[in-house]
Amino acid sequence: HVDCCLGGFLAPFMDEAGFPLAPFDFRLPGVTSISCDHHKYGFAPKGSSCVMYSSFELRRYQFFSTSQWPGGLYGSPTITGSRPGAISAETWAAMVYHGRSGYVESTRKIITVTELITEGIRRIPGLRIVGCPQVSIVAFTSDDFNIFLFNERIEHRGWVLNALQFPSAVHLCCTLMHAKPGVAEKFIEDCRAVAEELLRDPAAAPTTSMGALYGTSQTVPDRALVGEAVHYVWEGYYTVTEPQAS
Repeated sequence: HVDCCLGGFLAPFMDEAGFPLAPFDFRLPGVTSISCDHHKYGFAPKGSSCVMYSSFELRRYQFFSTSQWPGGLYGSPTITGSRPGAISAETWAAMVYHGRSGYVESTRKIITVTELITEGIRRIPGLRIVGCPQVSIVAFTSDDFNIFLFNERIEHRGWVLNALQFPSAVHLCCTLMHAKPGVAEKFIEDCRAVAEELLRDPAAAPTTSMGALYGTSQTVPDRALVGEAVHYVWEGYYTVTEPQAS
């Protein structure tokens, strides 16, 4: 299975956009299914996603049916029963509106700015690129200061990054917003300024609960315990307390 949910509307158009990418799809004999989210780089409404299979035989395992229900025969193409048709219609409209040429052009802009930001981060003392960004995600860390504190301070400047673990890092998901004139340059400038601040005080620690959470959860050897803690958080969200008698 290829999880192409994030890059499903970038990776297929990279060759045409001038950024050759190694085969990842049904051209490879071992690929049996691919998932893709339209609501990301397909610019469709939230909640639109699809899964594709390399054969009709594999697709049949997705279907559900029961002939023993008292209400009669019941069948569904997915595990989810009732689904809103409006999202499907809006997704189709978005795809028709942008078209292949539109997606090729958006891919060209996004990959171009991703490469610009990657090289900009690479030149900043104190920051280190993680891996080799090939599509729209730039992950980076630091060997000199706490990267989660960097995340806090860059957020104060108006930027939103995602914290990562194993290794401790952050990543930026580049979009068409970053391709607007001056945006990438401003991001690189702010990253350099924050890195310089932290190099002067590398012992500083994160001050927010999120920064502390990501920093400490990685040190717990029992990952099942960490997962159980997340379950307790969701229980807290879904627990309803009885109203107090007035």
